[in-house]
Amino acid sequence: MRIKTMHRWLLSFLTGILLTTTLPIGSASAISSPNVFYNGTYYYDQFLATALTDSLTSIMLSATPLPDASPVVFNRPGVTLTIQGGYDNLFNALIGSTVLSTSLTISQGTLIVNNLTIGGTALPPGDTTSPTTTANPSGGSFTAAITVQLAVNETATIYYTTDGSTPTTASTVYSGLIPINATTTLKYFARDSAGNSETAKSAIYTINSGGDPQANHANLTFTSTALCLQCHTKQATDMASSVHYKWEGPYSKISNKPTGTIGGKLNTAVNAYCINTLGNWNGCGACHIGAGAKPGTVADATKNIDCLICHQKEYKRVRNATSGLFEPDTAKMTISMDQAVQALHMPVKSNCLQCHAKGGGGDALKRGDLALINGTTTDRNYDVHMASTGANLSCQQCHTTINHHVSGGGSDLRPSDSALTVSCATSSCHSNKAALNAGHATTAINTHLKRVACQTCHIPAYGRKAADAVLDTVTGYGDQSTETDRTWATPEWSVANSRWEPTVIRANNLKPIYAFFDGSSWVYDLHDVAVIDPATGNY
Repeated sequence: MRIKTMHRWLLSFLTGILLTTTLPIGSASAISSPNVFYNGTYYYDQFLATALTDSLTSIMLSATPLPDASPVVFNRPGVTLTIQGGYDNLFNALIGSTVLSTSLTISQGTLIVNNLTIGGTALPPGDTTSPTTTANPSGGSFTAAITVQLAVNETATIYYTTDGSTPTTASTVYSGLIPINATTTLKYFARDSAGNSETAKSAIYTINSGGDPQANHANLTFTSTALCLQCHTKQATDMASSVHYKWEGPYSKISNKPTGTIGGKLNTAVNAYCINTLGNWNGCGACHIGAGAKPGTVADATKNIDCLICHQKEYKRVRNATSGLFEPDTAKMTISMDQAVQALHMPVKSNCLQCHAKGGGGDALKRGDLALINGTTTDRNYDVHMASTGANLSCQQCHTTINHHVSGGGSDLRPSDSALTVSCATSSCHSNKAALNAGHATTAINTHLKRVACQTCHIPAYGRKAADAVLDTVTGYGDQSTETDRTWATPEWSVANSRWEPTVIRANNLKPIYAFFDGSSWVYDLHDVAVIDPATGNY
């Protein structure tokens, strides 16, 4: 009886409960009604009680730190408490060689008896707060099928129905985006691991194919740049396969490379301006339409594409120095990110110009015929096509798109994003030019149309300055001068960028040099062997 008495007393000490019955050796009993459920473990009013054998002289107890300031000694990271006793009521509680108090109160943790684990992770006291679930979009009228995202503010299980009935824990468990193909009443709630449930919520989604497409975004809440993928997976996939995103593609008009050679500025291209993007992705990729990561597989790209770059003129972003990814720069925005995703639009001039006008790191620096002022100028003598007093054309009226692939080629003609060509001779613009013998008042001029490009006469100078341009003394933007030379032989310190940069020579009102062009280009790629040009004696 002495053995049984010791066992009964020791278990009573550990559980803080005085057992009033004597358990025979080898038997076990448990309280069947749980009073708390947390992290997948039932906590009973009493621990499972089991008789001990004569050979068992130790009970191990381990626990995570208490979330409050309780001074319980064993609740420390990595600490295991061993309580050792003999066949009497005397015992020592040890951690290593340190003797602890004999009046410990065991209230939480994992109790192991005969290799049987009872209990689980520590129970946070006072967890009575219900979780909160939000739907995105939160309801409204839509012109096409959508998907709905449910998110909860803590670890919890979300249950939902789409037939209008009130959900229970027997309803469908949310595991991913919910497709809504017809008018639907969605009801949902979440239950956390402590057993707290929120009151069921509902949202009504009306699918109206004849409605305003912009209404599809009216109730959106911004979460990340991947938000658009909930509905626009095809558009993201189309963009992921474009040269606009990949920055490389098959060569078709490069005279010194086999047709189909894959290349572009992402990896292989070398030019006399920025040299190459390798080693400086953070700088060169600032104008990439991805969310910060370098282009990779199509699957990666669909997660990386930043739709707002082209579809929200008020959107600004900044690269996170730690992750290398872009995040909204709301300090420079005039609207919130929720407003940004609720009011998306087709690309406007400023969307395109924020990257294409600043190629090479400055306004009008690289091309000499494209500047930020192109988007707002009223000077038709500066740009008759884009000026508001001229044709007031948007970029995509000439650079037409098919499945997010843009017509027109880069200045070196390496990859081409679309089989469509940019031409003045269209039915909506200069239809007479299509005949190649009409369109001007005199026959003498018309006879040149087959051989002479329009730009030859209509762009007598480049690097011009718009009459309404205003110089920004901080950025230097606004004078529309273009770069004519840069050299590292005499570098200069850039205060704005806090780095050394090559000395740049810029100029306005430069006269083009004309030459006949057969539509092909000669390029240099990384690792190509340099050769002497016999005509000039230069590499």
